[in-house]
Amino acid sequence: MLPHRISLFGSCKKCDICKKEENVLSISILEKGIGYYICNDQRCKLKLNELIEQNTVDIKTLKENFTEPLKIKRSNNIIEDGWMFNSNGIREDNDIWIQVKKDKFLKEVLLSEIELYN
Repeated sequence: MLPHRISLFGSCKKCDICKKEENVLSISILEKGIGYYICNDQRCKLKLNELIEQNTVDIKTLKENFTEPLKIKRSNNIIEDGWMFNSNGIREDNDIWIQVKKDKFLKEVLLSEIELYN
């Protein structure tokens, strides 16, 4: 199960693990509105920890594995230097999305692209 967009507002949500609507007590936010709804059941909390481990790469690990500043391929196909990590990586399908920044600009890039150009 992949992390998804979550909202702090609205009606009661279902636990992403057991799918029950009752006892949904917390929201686990991984990155800027992406995360999981979780109930108070200890089994669900343990499963959530496994999911987080499987579907995220923390920014500290990214910085250890790649030298900043990063080279990023822009939408105009130009490879541009000077980008920095700005978030943890979140798995979506078969790749991991990471937010990078340069000056006042933010961009979402795939980990596979970072590996290709850095």
